[in-house]
Amino acid sequence: MVTRLKEAVFMPKYVADFKHSNILRFTLIFFPIKRLLVLKSSCYSFYYSYCIILGSLHKWPLHQVDVKNAFLIGHLTETIFMEQPPDFLDPKFPNHLYLYGLKQAPCAWFQRLSTFFSTRMCFMYLLVYVDDLILTSNEPEFIRSCISRMNSEFAIKDNGPLSHFMGLEVVYTCDGLFLSQDKYAHDICTRVGLLSSKPVATPLSTSDYLMSLGKPFHDPTI
Repeated sequence: MVTRLKEAVFMPKYVADFKHSNILRFTLIFFPIKRLLVLKSSCYSFYYSYCIILGSLHKWPLHQVDVKNAFLIGHLTETIFMEQPPDFLDPKFPNHLYLYGLKQAPCAWFQRLSTFFSTRMCFMYLLVYVDDLILTSNEPEFIRSCISRMNSEFAIKDNGPLSHFMGLEVVYTCDGLFLSQDKYAHDICTRVGLLSSKPVATPLSTSDYLMSLGKPFHDPTI
């Protein structure tokens, strides 16, 4: 039985059973991602992420990069034995074996990314969500140089200036940034069929009256 330890990015919330066919046990489960709950809970929580605040206050450009096949380019430090599934045997390429969901893949990818950035001494902040990256720096030219070097190391997709991230829309203003969830809310209303509903000024009805029947709650804040 393996649990997430304090060395991980965030505290454990559940216990999971991870098994390998070679009986190896790993005491460290690592996820190089920003907390999804913090980023999607509200627009204000996302605004207070360190990378976005620095870029907005200093009026630095915010750039977004998506690494292609990030879990396939990490360097593994141990030997792992695998074989092709019985129904997918390829006699021409018997050595083409790699599990995209390998449990060591996230840590191996993060270690390679950290090694890549540690070779440069520059003032840059980076927000990593698995294979989605947001870069901000006091030198726009360094962002372009860094993206060019990343592209020579592994395949990436340059999405240009930051516009959308995890359901949030980023709008640039003369004073900074405006974060909006308009598209995210629109997609939810479309999914549940409420796009044609009539809007109301209040979240609850103002014509309902409360009755004093029954016993009061011992804790009215519940």
